[in-house]
Amino acid sequence: SSELPAAQFEAMPTSRVVVSVPAALRHLLENLPVVREQPRADGRVEAVVEVAVPAWLARQVLASGRQIAVEAPADFAQEVAEFLAAAAAVYQNL
Repeated sequence: SSELPAAQFEAMPTSRVVVSVPAALRHLLENLPVVREQPRADGRVEAVVEVAVPAWLARQVLASGRQIAVEAPADFAQEVAEFLAAAAAVYQNL
């Protein structure tokens, strides 16, 4: 029998991203790697999540019916918005 070399796993670097959802839809946060969350006065729940790839978070936003709002950092939110715009363009061109 041949032995395979030991694989070395290196985790991708992550970013802490602020998202929010309507309080009634707090369950949407259960699919995200939440570091902390807190209710806000505006009726939303704010959460800090650890995310490595903006496209992954964009897919979570789409799956939530866009109920998850990506708020900060601005560059990460912009990358998610660009991914969502590109996805919408694909569907418009079908």
